[in-house]
Amino acid sequence: MKNVTSDIVQSVVVPPKNKISITVIGDHNVGKTSLLNSLIFENNNENEKQAKTTGIDRRYWRMNNDTLIKFYEVGHFDDIHNEDTFINLSNFSLIIFLVVDCSSPSSAQSLVYYEKYFPNNKIVLVFNKDDRPKMINENSENIKRLKEMYKIDKTFLTCAFNKESMESFKSDITNYIEQYIKEVPIDELAKKESLFNSNPELKFYQAENKKKTIGCF
Repeated sequence: MKNVTSDIVQSVVVPPKNKISITVIGDHNVGKTSLLNSLIFENNNENEKQAKTTGIDRRYWRMNNDTLIKFYEVGHFDDIHNEDTFINLSNFSLIIFLVVDCSSPSSAQSLVYYEKYFPNNKIVLVFNKDDRPKMINENSENIKRLKEMYKIDKTFLTCAFNKESMESFKSDITNYIEQYIKEVPIDELAKKESLFNSNPELKFYQAENKKKTIGCF
């Protein structure tokens, strides 16, 4: 009989073979925090109020026994007034998630401001809130513009508060990341992993306090 407890303990104790960082970017209220909560903690409670992300939040996800992921969840562009922060995020991250709200065309428009900071990263576009009326899709002009600007590699459609949708997204994104890790040159992967445990200085601007704040993660 298979020892399930042993498998769980092993998955926690055994060091991962791969450690990568992913930066998550999107406009206010597109559901970045809810998306990560559902992905990492399988928390699909739509009635649970999520705090607005100001600056940068860091999350960890043990995707499987082989891979540990550090997510940098970035608040709105207006909250961060420091180009070095985006340059650092580009250097640290293997993949960039661009998150848009299916029901909000403006959520795609807001992403044009970040394009210059991520010229060499693998870019993934995530359409969130699939349960709402779809005002944008892959054929929308603003989405076509994003694809041209970022050279988007893959798109995903999901709803952070729908269990079945998130299970499908989790499976698809896991397969995508696993495959991409195999394609990344060994020296590039090693470089990204060497930065995984670093303690970068990430500067951002807190609008409500009207002062610069430094977050060390």
